[in-house]
Amino acid sequence: MNTFKLLYNIGTDQLDGTLETIDEELIYNAKLHRMIPTILSQSKHNKIDGISFKDMIYQRKEQSEALKQVIRILEDLQIKYVFLKGIGMEAYYPNHLKRQFNDYDILLDNYDEFCTLFKKLNLIGFDYEYVPVFTRQNERVLGLVKVFKELNHGNSLRIEFNVGGFPTSEVTWLVDPELLNEYKEVKWKGVDIRIPNPNMSMVILIAEVGSNNYKRIRDAVDFQYLLPKVDMEKVFKKIKRWRLVKEYKHLQRMIKDLQTGKFKNTKFGARNTIKYRFKKDKQIIYLLFQQGFFRGIIAHYMNLIGNYLIHEKSLKSVVPLLRSINSPYNRFNSGIPTSFIPLDLEDMTSNKLQFIKIKKYSLVISRLGVFLMSDYCLEKDEELFEIEKQMIKLSRKKTKIV
Repeated sequence: MNTFKLLYNIGTDQLDGTLETIDEELIYNAKLHRMIPTILSQSKHNKIDGISFKDMIYQRKEQSEALKQVIRILEDLQIKYVFLKGIGMEAYYPNHLKRQFNDYDILLDNYDEFCTLFKKLNLIGFDYEYVPVFTRQNERVLGLVKVFKELNHGNSLRIEFNVGGFPTSEVTWLVDPELLNEYKEVKWKGVDIRIPNPNMSMVILIAEVGSNNYKRIRDAVDFQYLLPKVDMEKVFKKIKRWRLVKEYKHLQRMIKDLQTGKFKNTKFGARNTIKYRFKKDKQIIYLLFQQGFFRGIIAHYMNLIGNYLIHEKSLKSVVPLLRSINSPYNRFNSGIPTSFIPLDLEDMTSNKLQFIKIKKYSLVISRLGVFLMSDYCLEKDEELFEIEKQMIKLSRKKTKIV
């Protein structure tokens, strides 16, 4: 049996007995396909990178205690939420198998509720792990914000908040009321939590398959556990609407290849990168046209050009030109996720987003303080400090609206 089929069989609980030995090839592919906890579940006497099944369970127990506090805050504030992917998907696994998740994904309905929640979380030790990103499409603010809290012995709790919708690409979002309004309640670590209903969990899984640029065996495993619980007729209606039928067929081919021993890892290179880009852009352009969001198409390609130039560390002189054509403020309003760099000005707040301009910089005053809107996060600390000083000086004066 080849390594890929072995991984698939372990994940789908088709292994006879336990896994006695773990070789380097299996470890490499378990990491690539995000199945380390699943492997350890079937090989509890082994360790991977010094971590045993017992160690993993202890880490998760500590994280779960901290996460229960977050759940209580959500319930006290009466904020709608569902856990996506991670523990939401593990609910469909057999009790003795663990699914890998590096953080906990939570969907919230809107930006205002995120602000209310984050203020509470900040008081109990949570902070931004990465610069938050937000955008606006059809008057709706959407975003991704990853926060973390340090726990004991190097452990930490990481939560990624999907604000307003679930991203299916760089510029398209799955916004469906059914996710939050028709949830499923399950028991997790002794508390009731909300996860998407099985049909929407399947839609999210297929959308995630489409957003990955390589094949992942864990997705095939997730599919097999979800399938008996879903109404595929209803799922097909959803994936047709969101242009995800090809992603579904791609997942089916992957499962067939795993079962017949024909599966191969995705080759990383220019050819496959271009192929992936073309496939995603067909979906992006169709959805943006469908929404009448034409300027988002232009902004999307300008963003790709800028990211390519920065990644290649070449032609950086072109980036200011791109920025002058498509400022961070324009990016935000064109549906392109825009970095919101938090400034040390938490006392300056506004119940509504207020956009201002200081010299060449676009800023926004929000309920969470002041943020510098940035396209590629190239600003240096000295620039941020100078912006903060200018903001303090102008705080009592009229500033130019962007």
